[in-house]
Amino acid sequence: MEAPGHVRGDHESEAVEAEDREDQAEEDEAAAEAVYELDDQDGGFELCPRDPARMELTDQERQWALAIKEAIESDAELENVSDFEVAQLALVDRDKREQALERVRHFQIFREEYKLRNTVEEGKRISRDFVQQHPLTVLSVCLNPDEVGFAYYSGHIFSPDFTAIRKGINFVLETMDYDWHNLTMKTRRKMWTECLGVYPYHVRKLKYFHMGLFASLAASLMKKFVPQEIYNKVQVGCQFGGRLDTFYVVPTREIANQRLIERIDACLERRYENIQNFGL
Repeated sequence: MEAPGHVRGDHESEAVEAEDREDQAEEDEAAAEAVYELDDQDGGFELCPRDPARMELTDQERQWALAIKEAIESDAELENVSDFEVAQLALVDRDKREQALERVRHFQIFREEYKLRNTVEEGKRISRDFVQQHPLTVLSVCLNPDEVGFAYYSGHIFSPDFTAIRKGINFVLETMDYDWHNLTMKTRRKMWTECLGVYPYHVRKLKYFHMGLFASLAASLMKKFVPQEIYNKVQVGCQFGGRLDTFYVVPTREIANQRLIERIDACLERRYENIQNFGL
């Protein structure tokens, strides 16, 4: 911050302007990375070719998984869980067996309450319906209560193999038109406590672009129910020259939606294929 009455010299002004341009370039680069994160070969919707290395566990990870599996099998009230899902729990919860078991208990009740069968066919149908009813909602995490099925399967979409699970998820939110109609904190809390806050995944970044008053308020209110370790990964005030969703709608919205559906289908197919084939 400059002192009152300070006047910049020509060289100083040029230096400051150069620094501003450099800062803006870094913001634009970060935004461009965010825009295309879903096309990243290391994670997101665009899957890389099948590679056995993406399904390998370290000896330590396998030990955690086997301990969790033994604990699940010892609990008569719990249904069977696939070895893939056990490994996913191990990659997220590590040696915290009780925490992993609590996730299993929670989602067993969750699937019963919302009548979810946990199949690739159901996941495709729910995801396709959601995308068609809410075009480009991948840029938002604002879900309505009747869309709880998509919230559940979105975790599966982002977790097709162990490499993707290890790397975690980048959430990118466009908030340019955010207003009171979008500020449904009751719904957000419900979705977090019932699904998103329990699903086993790592959050890498949560980036808010073009924040105004209402988006800032929403981000602040998240502190009431989102753990501090996740809230610390929130990045506010990100900027880019235009709405982020416009970079997805190419060449047309219809084609963009169809491309998104195909990628979601591919992720779900890969996950359930790995569930069928993987064994500890």
